[in-house]
Amino acid sequence: MDLTLRPMSTSQILDRTFQLYRSSFVLFAGIAVVPPAMTMIWQLVSLGGGALFAKVAESSLGIVAVVLGSAMLVILYLVGTALATGATVHAVSRVHLGSPVTIMESYRAVGPLVLRIIGIIILVALLTGGAVMAGYIVFVVPTVVLRFGLGRSVGKSVPLVLAGTLVALATMVAAFVWGGRIYCRYALAVPACVVERLPIMACVRRSKFLTHKSLFQIFLIYLLLGVLGLALGAAFSIPNYIQQAVTRGQPTLPFQIWSFMASFLAGTLAGPIGTIAIALVYYDQRVRREAFDLQLMMEAAGQAMTMQPVSAPAAAGPPGIA
Repeated sequence: MDLTLRPMSTSQILDRTFQLYRSSFVLFAGIAVVPPAMTMIWQLVSLGGGALFAKVAESSLGIVAVVLGSAMLVILYLVGTALATGATVHAVSRVHLGSPVTIMESYRAVGPLVLRIIGIIILVALLTGGAVMAGYIVFVVPTVVLRFGLGRSVGKSVPLVLAGTLVALATMVAAFVWGGRIYCRYALAVPACVVERLPIMACVRRSKFLTHKSLFQIFLIYLLLGVLGLALGAAFSIPNYIQQAVTRGQPTLPFQIWSFMASFLAGTLAGPIGTIAIALVYYDQRVRREAFDLQLMMEAAGQAMTMQPVSAPAAAGPPGIA
């Protein structure tokens, strides 16, 4: 068992994340390459076949074909994302606990779980989006009515109109914060699925239990890694910024292709970092709340005892010797 399996602070989790990422860069980057590669291929196909798509969409049969093709691409992207996310969690579990693992082994391990992971991704997205929409409908819509309805009827009540606008902005921010809270609450569902092989709803409940006292930690990790991803994407896009400044915003084909490649590189390099950190948070919460490190120690001790060879009984001595 790795000696790092102990309660960790947020800074220690991030430090361990980058330590694992540096030591197994090829492993994690190789696993994470699938979703960005699929996105880049779709972007290149859209760029090269835009006129063809427009011509095909002129007929009703062509529209149906385009819709079905787009739906198929979405399904393939979900499958690729689920496989990459689950395989990254599996690789973190092996590397963090001191066991060797390969890219193909990680993908094979999560192959039977891909439908569960897709279900978790869709369910969490629906819960998060539903929370944001509910907050928007419950709070923002009445505020907008106050802003544009009552404000016009009063006419000269500028403070009332300003107050309505501020309340609308505040409630929109609150709705997004609430959605973010729900997303963080269920952030450990995929690790629970991969490590514990639980059904979808059990994974959701498991994540809710484990994240009870770590929501702010998960939010902070997502925030820091999101900033890192944006910075990395901006760094790769510097040639595009220079080209737009020189040509006054007129894009050229080589720089359009480079923008797709920049997104691919940023996604491949920064994508696995968040999954690694969340997997470490999962283990950290299990150590804190369930003494998972002690469970592994007892299991290892039990396996060591069962693997010890049994010595043959001593031969009987001569009579009179006990």
